[in-house]
Amino acid sequence: MVVTRSFTCSTKVGETSIDAWKNAGRVFDDNDKNVPNDPYLKNQAEEWSGSATFTSDGEVRLFYTNRGQFSPDSKQYGKQTLTTAQVNLSESGANTLQVDGVEDYKSIYEGGDSKFYQSHDKAFGDGNLSDNHTLRDPHYIEDKGRKYLVFEANTGTEYGYQGEESLYNRAYYGNSNKFFQAEKDKLLQSSKKGLAELANGAIGIIEINDDYTLKTK
Repeated sequence: MVVTRSFTCSTKVGETSIDAWKNAGRVFDDNDKNVPNDPYLKNQAEEWSGSATFTSDGEVRLFYTNRGQFSPDSKQYGKQTLTTAQVNLSESGANTLQVDGVEDYKSIYEGGDSKFYQSHDKAFGDGNLSDNHTLRDPHYIEDKGRKYLVFEANTGTEYGYQGEESLYNRAYYGNSNKFFQAEKDKLLQSSKKGLAELANGAIGIIEINDDYTLKTK
């Protein structure tokens, strides 16, 4: 089973044909985001795909990105928050899977203070819409009984943050020193230099508790 945006699709184990996939309907009703009184869910404008897993008790647990509204006039720039819910499913017929609603619907992680991963406020605090904010595509993994989410992010202020100095970091270029010097010089003279200074994409990881809340040290 996969979940894309707010729809559930399923296929039988072993099926390889694209025609074998069936749409089981919307995961969330329009009002579901308001029920938990969650500070980030209530502002959700879009649901962005992530991953799903069967839990040890046989339930389906969904992880996805809640994207807020993009409205610069009200200082909202599409804030992204890693989110989870238990998706209740049933078989209404031999070949039919349906969504019966969700439980334990809540936010997990929204970027915090921007030290580890760039936050929404840090990216757009000065009104610069050329920047980008990513906290999306959460993929659930387990390792030796510990639970994690791996996701797309941007580096925070303490871990290779954006800025002109990043253009001088050879580690970001790879290959030989000769290659690094040539590419750096071209980039410094490029009309895209300003955009390159904003580049700080990263792969993020957080550990979560057994109840799918953020684990803090």
